[in-house]
Amino acid sequence: MYLRIFLLFFLCTMSIISRSSFVFADIIEINNGEKLNCLLIRWSQYATEVSVYGTKRQIQSNLIKQISTDSIVEVRLSSGEIAIGKVVIDDSGIYVNSNMFGIIKFPEEKQVSSIHTTLTEADISKKMKYAEKKSQSPTIDGESKNPPLDYLRGATVLRSPGEIEVYYSFDYKRARSENYVLEAFSNEIVNRTLYKFTSHIGVTAGLFEDFEGWVDIPFSYLTMEDVEGQFFHASNDNFNIGDISAGLNYQLLRERTNFPAITTSLSVSAPTGDSPYQTFPNGAVASGNGHWIISPSIGFVSTVDPIVLFYGLGYDHYFPTMYNGTEYSSGDRINYYAGMGFAVNDRLSLSTKVFGSHEFEYKINGESINGSSKDPFSIGFGVSYRIGNNLIVYPNVSIGANDDAPDFDAGFTLSKTF
Repeated sequence: MYLRIFLLFFLCTMSIISRSSFVFADIIEINNGEKLNCLLIRWSQYATEVSVYGTKRQIQSNLIKQISTDSIVEVRLSSGEIAIGKVVIDDSGIYVNSNMFGIIKFPEEKQVSSIHTTLTEADISKKMKYAEKKSQSPTIDGESKNPPLDYLRGATVLRSPGEIEVYYSFDYKRARSENYVLEAFSNEIVNRTLYKFTSHIGVTAGLFEDFEGWVDIPFSYLTMEDVEGQFFHASNDNFNIGDISAGLNYQLLRERTNFPAITTSLSVSAPTGDSPYQTFPNGAVASGNGHWIISPSIGFVSTVDPIVLFYGLGYDHYFPTMYNGTEYSSGDRINYYAGMGFAVNDRLSLSTKVFGSHEFEYKINGESINGSSKDPFSIGFGVSYRIGNNLIVYPNVSIGANDDAPDFDAGFTLSKTF
């Protein structure tokens, strides 16, 4: 069922993409790694003229690594003949994909006199005016309204130097859980159903170029029910502050031709919430995990116009903690995710991703608890919508794809940038 839901969402997204029109679909790769989404106006062996978001630009042709047009162009040959079609120009020659003759290769550039767009001056002017309007960051009430990219949170640096984002999020999660703390008291694992409502208040600030920091403060209401009745026969709840976390994101490399943007992150979580080692075995539900956690990660973002691909890896190290002479070690985790996002327009973006982790076995006094390792895997969907005044709402939902993952997780994030 989950696979069908994912495929349905994927097909709907692809349908929207395929029905959308894009102003500039030609791509020029410069020798220095710069990549331009543009409209090719004219090419010759000496100079190339393009329109980039409403601005005409001339480039020496010998500085260009590759040209690939999605628009139909007119290719004027040195012999006087004319071919119409899409064009690819690279080190091996000039290729013309003509509907009439198929793919024609010209190994030497001198065989082609020039290449021109088939659009009229009026069409070019119209497209340039539209692109110029887009490139000026249209506004709502004087604020920028570039397509929202909230789905990239944590995968790249989103805040410019001096920018401050304040956010509030609410999340509901339902999961089947196995509590390994009880193993120390009962020598058996107790299976329970967890209902968790969490609110987060946080701040993200652009500190330097390609460098941002953040702080997150959670508050949780939890209720847990014993579903098998082997040890506890109770329903318990608790409301308290959770584990406060903070981190830094640094973009090591910006996206270049055939190479994604790379962002490294480091975060720390402090055990400020209720510790399960202090509250169990009396049945209370803990709002924290009782451990200091350090989490390095790396994220990649790559643009395959018009889709943005993002993926990454992370590692959570749980430092052991002592309580009443007993050492508890929650299993470390290897985290991973991969997804894609698409800007429908200046206000709305859609995204989908798969994510999961491998959780190593829980240890008590250095002894591993057999069967305590997990491999949760989930599928998530999100919608980023710009309400106005740099205010963005990001509703999202994820569905567990195996028994180790939460059954259902839904929530939203409301963020304001200053």
